Order: sequence, then C-alpha cells, then structure tokens
Amino acid sequence: MSLPSGSPDPLLSFGARIGAYRNVAWLLLACGAGLAWLVGFGLRSPYLGLSVAVLLVSACMLGASVILFRRASTPMYRWVSAEYIYRFDAADLRRQTQTIKIRIRANRDNVNLFHNTYRWTGVGTSTVRVANGSQRICETREKISGRRHYYVHLDQPLSKGEETLIHLEQELFDASGEFEPILAKIVSSPLAKLTLKVVFPSDQAPRAIVARRSRPSRKRAESWRTIGAGGHDVDWSDNGATTEACYSPDSPKVGIRYDLRWDNWGKYPSSQDGR
Repeated sequence: MSLPSGSPDPLLSFGARIGAYRNVAWLLLACGAGLAWLVGFGLRSPYLGLSVAVLLVSACMLGASVILFRRASTPMYRWVSAEYIYRFDAADLRRQTQTIKIRIRANRDNVNLFHNTYRWTGVGTSTVRVANGSQRICETREKISGRRHYYVHLDQPLSKGEETLIHLEQELFDASGEFEPILAKIVSSPLAKLTLKVVFPSDQAPRAIVARRSRPSRKRAESWRTIGAGGHDVDWSDNGATTEACYSPDSPKVGIRYDLRWDNWGKYPSSQDGR
C-alpha cells in the first residue's frame, strides 16, 4: 500500500503559530487587567482618562495581534492538484515505481519549501528523487509509525499567487513481497483535482479493482470506515502491453481517504515466497 498524505503547512511555520498564540494570550491578559482597573478604580476621578487610554492601547494591540495570528495560521501554500501513478515491472512485480505530480499555489510571498508524507507497506528499498528542475529533496522516516516525510526545496521562491509543479519519481523494491494492494490518498487540505492511477502488465493484471471513499472511524484509532463504493468510477484502458485503472473523484473532500484497491493476484509473490 502506498498512502500519501499531503501537508500544506511545512513544519517551519509551527514556531510562528506558537508565537502568535502567545501574543494573543498576553494581550487578552492586558485587556482584562485594563478592564479590571476601569471597573475598580477608573470610574473614579482622576483615573478615568488613564484607564480609557489603557483600554484603547490594548484594543489596538489586540487588533494587531489578531492580524498576526491570522497570517501565521494561513498555510504557506495550497494544493491545486495531485496525481499519483503507480507502476509494476513486468519482469518482477516487486519492482515498482510511482510518479507524483503535485501543483501548489503560494498563499504568501517567499515560499521555498514543500513538505509531504507517505507510508509504504512494502519491505525493501524506497528512494525518491525530483524529476524536474534543480530542486533538492530531503527525506526522513518516523521510527514508530514508519511514515516517511520529504521536503523539496524549490528552485525559485514563490510569490503570493504563483504556482509551481512538484514532479517526483519514486523507485521501490518490495523484497519481502508484503506490499498491500492499495493506492490511497488522504486529503488533508482543499484540493481541486485528484488522480490515482495503477498500471499493471496486461498479462498480470488483477481480475477486479475498485475505488473507495473512507472517513476516520470514531470507534477505533488508525482505522477507516467506508462511506461508499465507487467501482463504477474506475476507468480502465488496455493497450496490449499494460492495463491501467484510473480513479479521479469529483470534488475531493478534506478529511476523506480515496483509494484504489484490488485483489491479490496469483503472480505476485506471497510473503512466504518472498522470504
């Protein structure tokens, strides 16, 4: 299973949001102190003028802090579209590649970093490289969950409203044959277009493949509840050499997982055969 999950706000903005929260807290405290002064002492001359001045200054500072808070809370960029194409090698199905194309639009000036995560259920090697321009990539991995993070440094910083395409190529080798037959995407921010595509060798294509939509389960953590089967939404094509299954849901919704899943097919090695 390949399970990408978009992260529209890089971790570098976390400190800015914490600072904004702290500023708002201090200014609310200042406004409360000013109000207490006004109620307790300010209504008595000669403290009225001083208290009104304190409240006016606090209100102005609070307004400025709210503006700062809203700016810090705005993601640095938004996703416009995402396309994932997963391919299996005809000579060895354990050799797999994934083409990832993500278009983003800057919400602020000087956006120069893209962050994303994914989880792969295969056991073996996985490498990600940038396929366009001279963009640089750095990848890290969480020890407990196994989820991987990668950061792409853009060629040129984006100004507000500008767009760019992140084009990645991923090479994977499932040495133990444990890959789960699912290609999934969790939509974590507004997305105009999503495309999931799986490409099989024609003579080794599965008998059936379905599209599903799921939402997080309220009863069990880390689990998903199907909200509708979408097998009729899968577009099939075959050119004699490869068979493609494509799923492009209408108006992807935030918080929903979209996936293509298929039955295990006979020529893919089992976990026992791969060890």
